[in-house]
Amino acid sequence: EGNCDSLTAFRFRNQDMKQMYRRLYRDFGIEAGEGQGQLKNEILRVAHFGNISLEDTEACVHAIEKILSEPELKGNEK
Repeated sequence: EGNCDSLTAFRFRNQDMKQMYRRLYRDFGIEAGEGQGQLKNEILRVAHFGNISLEDTEACVHAIEKILSEPELKGNEK
């Protein structure tokens, strides 16, 4: 196992991305970045630099799935 120096970006249409960033950090302790330039408020950037395990990655995906499944974010129009 080595370090992974990369970034994954997610794009969720019709979602409140600011709410997504806040919830990831508040509820799961996961820090994510917002898009820049034209992608501001359009994408969620998750870094996986350094010593990140498969379990860390799975926890992040699970957190995103959980947040997206909640009624207050599901189908949220901008």
